Amino acid sequence: MELASLIEDLGKACGLELTLDEGRCTLRFDGEHDVTIERDGNAVILHGIAGDGGCLSNPDNLRILLTASFLGAETDGGALSVWERTGEIVLWKRFDAFTDYPDFEAVINAFLAQLIHWKARIDALPSVAVSASATFTPGGIMV
Repeated sequence: MELASLIEDLGKACGLELTLDEGRCTLRFDGEHDVTIERDGNAVILHGIAGDGGCLSNPDNLRILLTASFLGAETDGGALSVWERTGEIVLWKRFDAFTDYPDFEAVINAFLAQLIHWKARIDALPSVAVSASATFTPGGIMV
């Protein structure tokens, strides 16, 4: 189905008048979760900000995010990336086609669930790594 028609149908289901402007449409769910639906040639990309990137200074967090993103293992086939312009962590997923409106709606709902999950998970990550010196006890090192 054509993306513009899917966006219009989504708007009708939500009681809104939606149109696809310049190949992109951003929707806010529950007043706090923005999902952008964007045309990329014949494909569609969904993306949303999952975190501010403050946790990226901790190497342990980088490992967690990269591991989760590997082959979409913990992101329902999506990927976590850093938006270079803002430093924010973005969850995104690419789709080649939708068979019908119910398929499109299911994809939006599944992506939104992943975005909410990752926002909470990233928010809970410590911004600073626990260093080895943090556990130092006097008299604990012998030379």
